[in-house]
Amino acid sequence: MDIGGTPPPQGANSASLSVPSFYTTFPLPYRVLFLVGLGILLWALNLHILHLLGLDTGFILGVRSRTDPDGEPDDLAEEGAISLASGGGSAKTTFARSRELVGPVYGLLGAYTAWSFAGWLVFRWLVGGGADQDQVDAWRMLPLLTALGAVVGLVAPYNGLWRRERQAFVRSVVFPVAYTF
Repeated sequence: MDIGGTPPPQGANSASLSVPSFYTTFPLPYRVLFLVGLGILLWALNLHILHLLGLDTGFILGVRSRTDPDGEPDDLAEEGAISLASGGGSAKTTFARSRELVGPVYGLLGAYTAWSFAGWLVFRWLVGGGADQDQVDAWRMLPLLTALGAVVGLVAPYNGLWRRERQAFVRSVVFPVAYTF
């Protein structure tokens, strides 16, 4: 279930190979989930520090403010937001304030961390702490289901859990990949 390490000696029986306990208690899929969570944390800290330095990250990133059902900017976006009107037209773009972006990213981090950590705890509980390699192999689909649940939660079209931020993340990942091919 892991990539890396030393190759088995020639002619060794796969059943007799011992796997280090770190690889069985914290398998590769959960290490990848941890690194993704660390990336989200660093992104949230980056936005927070830029906000504290007084940079308008909403304008820089081109994130529009939340709007009400009538399409007008809400009251929270009017204070300190930048409005751009093209020429003499009535088209008005209001960008989100930096403070408005930081909270939802921390919220996504909390939801992602709770999901990943719960999946890892269930895995550890089911395999008995990772001491038995056969149990680890028997429950190897659980890390896949945990990662799949995180991806489905990211791309699901529901309005809960900060849809604007999830869509911004998906666009930032998909568009650069699409332009490379």
